[in-house]
Amino acid sequence: MNLPLRTEGQITVELHWTGRSEAAAISAVGVQSSRRVMASKLLAGRDIEHAVPLVQALFSVCGRSQACACATAIENACGAVASAETQVLRRAAVDMETLREHLWRIFLDWPKHLGLQPQRQALALVLQLQQEFELAFGDIHRWFVPQLSAASVHSATVDSPSVDYVAINATLKRLESLIGGQLLGGTVAGWRALHSHQQMRTWLATTSGRQRPVAVAMLGKIEESGWSAAGQGAVEALSLAGETSLGTLVQRLQSWDFIARPEWLGEPRESSSLMRNHTPLLTDLRETCGTGLLTRAAALVSEVVALLQRLQGLFTERGLAWEAWPATHAGSALPVGLVNAARGQLLHWLQLQGSTITDYRILAPTEWNFHPRGVVARSLQSLRGSVSAIHHQAALLIELVDPCVGYQLTLREAEASHA
Repeated sequence: MNLPLRTEGQITVELHWTGRSEAAAISAVGVQSSRRVMASKLLAGRDIEHAVPLVQALFSVCGRSQACACATAIENACGAVASAETQVLRRAAVDMETLREHLWRIFLDWPKHLGLQPQRQALALVLQLQQEFELAFGDIHRWFVPQLSAASVHSATVDSPSVDYVAINATLKRLESLIGGQLLGGTVAGWRALHSHQQMRTWLATTSGRQRPVAVAMLGKIEESGWSAAGQGAVEALSLAGETSLGTLVQRLQSWDFIARPEWLGEPRESSSLMRNHTPLLTDLRETCGTGLLTRAAALVSEVVALLQRLQGLFTERGLAWEAWPATHAGSALPVGLVNAARGQLLHWLQLQGSTITDYRILAPTEWNFHPRGVVARSLQSLRGSVSAIHHQAALLIELVDPCVGYQLTLREAEASHA
């Protein structure tokens, strides 16, 4: 169940099981990554004006997130701060990209777990709506050009006339219709009204039948299979927002080994949609199912709804609703760019000599989440049941945490089982 065409490299997961094939337990987990964590070396020696386009070319899966982190890191390195409007529009593009990535998983991968064909038409519409959204920004690439002088900074209080806010609102309405109909089988407001596990069960029961929308069908399958609490692993959430934490992290970024297998205070951390969404429903699901499959699947759906709501609250037909966004966006004293990308916190750091990049490091959420001792490894270790059920649960768990590359999953019987 590999994700189609991603950046180079892959995650390799090997599970060793003991016991009987119909009642097995995982005795060992191996998680390895061949991701190109040193690809950012290609930026060394380049002028800063070429950095954003090169980063987007190298990391096309989350190109907007990478561009946002790159532009912000350059601005902070130069002691500059982009206008509030620019920062908001960058983040809006990142949020739309995150929506696309989540819906990519849901419409292409979730149907496979249900014995159905991927919903390519729904995904094609998502991609079209993202394109229309970005076209309404005018030349979207200019919003990601580092703003290093007063002449390059757009007004923080007057919206750019090239941004078509009427078109943006029309696109968001169509996206809401798609999410409500093809994902939820109702309205996004109906999902937001769910505050408990029991309410979700009732909601699932009212939308039963052969033609259930994909989110309803997936959540229902997890419940009906008895997998709701399967795949729990205790790993603390990653939090790098403070200058002190970032300063310590920058020191550690000098080690490529750290970038490949990052730890915080000696332990791996989790950076995912589950860690950054805190709704009443998810709070209750954590109480009843821990960080199991049902909670993770519900977190992904919840983030899709939350991102749509945030974008709708930000844009009006006349411009930006500034009250829906922080009024000020202070720059960091460190040469870093930190962005909440689709899979978690993405960090860029660079070193400059004049306008030339002498060093560049990128720390991506996949390295945190797919650390050999990280949340995926620990969660897989807890799986129990038949070998076929474990394989299915493991694949679903990997996709819910979501690497930004393809993955290979293998189950092997441990040699000790023959003793």
